[in-house]
Order: sequence, then C-alpha cells, then structure tokens
Amino acid sequence: MKKANLMISVILLSVISLYAGKKPIKYGRVDKEALEMTVCALDSTASAVVLCDYGYFNGSTYQFTRTLRIKILRKEGLNYASRVFHVPDDYNIKGVTYNLVDGEVVESKLKKSQIFSERVYRNYFRQRVTMPNVEVGSVFDIQITSLGLPMEWYFQQTIPVLRSELVLESTIYVSYRKNFFGYFPLSRGENESWLALNVPAFKEEPFMNSSENYITKFEFDIIEVSFPGYFKNVTSDWESLSNTLYQFDHFGVPLKSVNLFLKSMAKVINKKNLNDEEKIIAAVDTLHSIKWNGYNRLLTTEKELRFQYSKGVGNSADINLGLVVLLRKLGFETYPVVLSTRSNGLMSIVSPTLEKLNYVVALTKLNGKFILVDATEELLPYNLVPPRCLNQKGRIIDRDTTAWFSIVPQGKYKSVSQYNLTLDSEMNLSGKLVNAYYDYAAYDIRKEIEKIGDVDDYIDNNAKTGLIINEADIENVDDIYSPLKETFDVTIEDVAIVTDSLVYLQLMPFNKLEANSFNNDERLYPIDFTYPRERSGTISITLPNNVEVIEIPEPLRLGMPDKSVDYIYSVSQIGNKIILNYRMRIVKPMIYVSEYPNLRTMYEYVIQKEDQPLVLRYN
Repeated sequence: MKKANLMISVILLSVISLYAGKKPIKYGRVDKEALEMTVCALDSTASAVVLCDYGYFNGSTYQFTRTLRIKILRKEGLNYASRVFHVPDDYNIKGVTYNLVDGEVVESKLKKSQIFSERVYRNYFRQRVTMPNVEVGSVFDIQITSLGLPMEWYFQQTIPVLRSELVLESTIYVSYRKNFFGYFPLSRGENESWLALNVPAFKEEPFMNSSENYITKFEFDIIEVSFPGYFKNVTSDWESLSNTLYQFDHFGVPLKSVNLFLKSMAKVINKKNLNDEEKIIAAVDTLHSIKWNGYNRLLTTEKELRFQYSKGVGNSADINLGLVVLLRKLGFETYPVVLSTRSNGLMSIVSPTLEKLNYVVALTKLNGKFILVDATEELLPYNLVPPRCLNQKGRIIDRDTTAWFSIVPQGKYKSVSQYNLTLDSEMNLSGKLVNAYYDYAAYDIRKEIEKIGDVDDYIDNNAKTGLIINEADIENVDDIYSPLKETFDVTIEDVAIVTDSLVYLQLMPFNKLEANSFNNDERLYPIDFTYPRERSGTISITLPNNVEVIEIPEPLRLGMPDKSVDYIYSVSQIGNKIILNYRMRIVKPMIYVSEYPNLRTMYEYVIQKEDQPLVLRYN
C-alpha cells in the first residue's frame, strides 16, 4: 500500500512539474485573435486587459524573467502603455507593440530612449517604460530579465487579468519567504508554481488605505543569501535588518559621520536659551532650509548629508536623518524610525523586509515621552507627522536596539463654523461666516493657499454658487501653531424655495454632507479615515418680523454602537432667531467591514437631516 501511495505521489508531482514548466506565453509571438479582440469577456467595460503575465525564476542560473502582454481596448486604456517596474541594477528590458494594419501584423520595437531610469536605493531602480505606437486595438509585450527573485508579484491589477502565473524554481543560493495579500483566490498554488485565472480589476473604495494592502499579490522577503565562500543573513529578523541598514552607506554612514555643519547648527540653537520644546521647533525650522523634493526615501542621496544641504534640496531621508543627527547634537535621545508610507502599504510585523521600507522619521524624547518628528513639511507643526506616515507602525532602528513604535495621530481633522446671518424680504441671507481649521484641516488649507500662491486667489477659487463675498480676511496663514481662521462678510442667494404661501429655507447652505461616500450595498475593505475627524458649527439666522415659523427640523442624535462615530443636530427658536447646532465626530479612524452597514445608514440619515429645510410662511 505504501509503495502504491509513493508511486501515485511521484506521478502527481511529475504531472504538476510538467504543467508548471509549460510556458503560457512566448515573447514576440502574438495571435491575430488577440489583435482582433474588441471587448473583454470578463469585463465588457474594461479599457484594457492583461492577456498574460508570466514570471519564471531559474534556480540554476538565478535569473528571473517576466513576460507581460496587454491588450488596449479603449482610448481610456492608452495610459497602460506607460508602465513602471522596480528592478535591480543588473537587468534587461525589451518590448514590442503589435498593430493590425490591412490584415497584417506590424511590429514596433521599444527603444532605449523610451526607458527612463531612476535609482530608488542602493542597487534598485525604478524603470518607466513607454511603449511605442500604441493605439486602440494594439497588443504589446514587455519582457524584463534580471538576477534574483522579484520583490513582489501581482496576480491582480487595476484592469482585468486573464492569466497570471508565477513559477519559482528552488535554489540553493537563496532562502526566502512570501507574504500573500488580497481577497481573490488563486486557481493553483503548489510545487513552487502559482496561477490565477480571470481575475477581476481591482477597484478602490472611498476612504481606504493603500490598495497594496488588499490587491491580490505576493511580497517576497530575502532571508539569507549563500554562495560558495559567501553567506549573508539579510532579513531573518528585525535585528538582522537593523544591522544591515547600519551597514548601508546611505543610512548608517550619515548617522555616524561627524557632520560638522549640523554641529554648527546645534551651537546656534543652544545659544538662544530655549526650553526643550522650543529647541525641537528650532531644529525643525533650521532643517527647512533644505526643501523636500517630494521623494519618499529610506536612504539618503549621498553618503554625506552636507552635499544635499549645500544644494538646498533633498529627499525625505536626507532631511529626517539630518534631523536625527541634529537632535542628538542638541542633547535629545533620538532614534531613526523606519516605516512604509500609506501609499506603499502596511509593514509586516512577523516578516521583516527591507524592500517594504521607504521612509524614515525621527523619534525623540521630550519631557519624558517619545514623539515622532518630521521636518519635510513646512506647513505642519513639529508634533504632527505628515498624513502619508500615518500607517499604524514604524520600527525603531539603532545599533543596540530595535522595537516597534505605534504611529498614532496626535491631531485631528477639525473644522468649526460660526455663522451669523439675517434673512431679508428677498429671501437672501447676509452676514458673517467664520470658519476655523485645526491640525490636519489647517494643513490642507495652507497647502491649498501655497499651491494657488495667493490668499486672494484662494478666496476666488473657493467661491460657491449663490455666494457673494463682500469682504474677506484669513488669519494665521503663516502661524502653523495657531488655527487658520476665515472670516467672510457675505450675501447668499438661492437658499430658499418660495411657493404661493410657504418658504422652504435651506439652513445649511454650506459645510453640509452633500453625498454619501458609502452608497454601495457591500464593502470589501476596511474604512480608513487616516486620523480622527470633527466637523461642527452653529448657524444663527435672524428672520423678518412678517415671517412665521411653520416647521422646524426635528433633532437628531446618532452613534455607532462602539461610539467610534457620533452625530448631533438640533434646531431651536428664540424670538425671531433660528439657531442650528451640529457636530459630527469620527473618533476611531479605522472602521471595519462588519461595521460598514451601520456607518452607511448613519451617513444616509445625516445627509437627509442636513438637507431638511426650515418651513416659513408670510403673515
């Protein structure tokens, strides 16, 4: 019996091996059937479709080859002809576009001038490929060959995928682990071969964290590399990863260097007789002399920080590793904290991986408590890290210690409105609108003003239908440690519907919840609001003496079962004044899928209530 079972196992393994070894696509050969295809059977609305995505790792040669074939179905799909790939420095990219012209297949080969290279860190690059002569109906192949295992493999993309297959032969040179993400099941996953068929396009939902956390894919972590005469423990644990980082010329070296220019900065700050909090603010302000170039990076541009400071521009690591050094020179206990930004996806707690890290901030001790500090954003207070960094956890990296640090928002997205208005005989409102923005809400407004370039232009750009701004004043635009405050003297038209006998007055002409972001019956992914949110206000409307109040909206009080979201709304009449108070709070930024029906229903009630008019009648 045992011999029979053994024989069956051998036969099955042979069949699987043969099946896995059969290549489903050959680069440079395309069928006319693919070129004549006009619609994707899996999704008739698709603008493009991945016909095949095949990856093969040769365990003997240590070479990985990916062959990708895409069909363009609509004009909207032409942007898929521009692709971005992450590859090591030893790579080769080739591509060809196929078009059907008068019944014949015409080929256009990818040129080197259509490949743009950018170093991400050390020996890894971002390659931007723009395929030639792509039009609706085109099919194109891209083939990438490189040494080593891929960092990740996507079975799902933002367009349908008819076939995605990955084959990784075993190798004696490298040990690795793979992390699976996603909701779509694989069709096969065994014997170092994985296959997904007819994978629907990944569709993002409102208020979700990075798609990288939910799209179906593998991420790979290299644990050990072992060649004859060479052995290296890369990421078997966080201690190994920490040691690896400290050996990097563009991470450990800048931290260990003398950095005389930062020492000089520290001397200047120390002479100002500041308290500890003021010293940290001064350090952050000093490092604003180097402008962030918009790149999120784990590693510095050069081995020595002084080069980027002399240029006056640098990536996030240039700035924040400099901040770590400067704070240490000021006498603060400070460590670098490495993390993955929100758009880059969540870090794995159990599987340390260097490839997943793309950012570093400073962790410093102030008044007995550790806080995260980032110096890339001039419009954020020192104690608020940029929203891109609010991704649950970071890892403290030091020569002697490494540990997790929870990245919890220290501020909220808060706006408070105070309206004092009067209704005239023409059924128009006039008076003052005052809006105050705090923390991340103030940051967003300041960013918008900076982008536009002028406060007056910002006011003009935010004009709303029916709103006439007679006078405007914006306070604390440059004082990031104070709320940003807008004061408008306004006239508001078109806020009432007048019938023969009744007037229906809109009580919340602005700042109301206009549409439900959660209108789907079902939700696949958790809701992530990034940070706590609060929207509140008081609206006072003085009515004419010849108007009688017929109907006032009923009060409303709502709340999620765990009190993570709550809402209050009430309208009262005092003499000829109508006073509306409202407040919506989102205390817990992460709402799970099981809680979605309650949240969706709550939003529906809020929208209905805030759209409910005050009913009046002329006397």
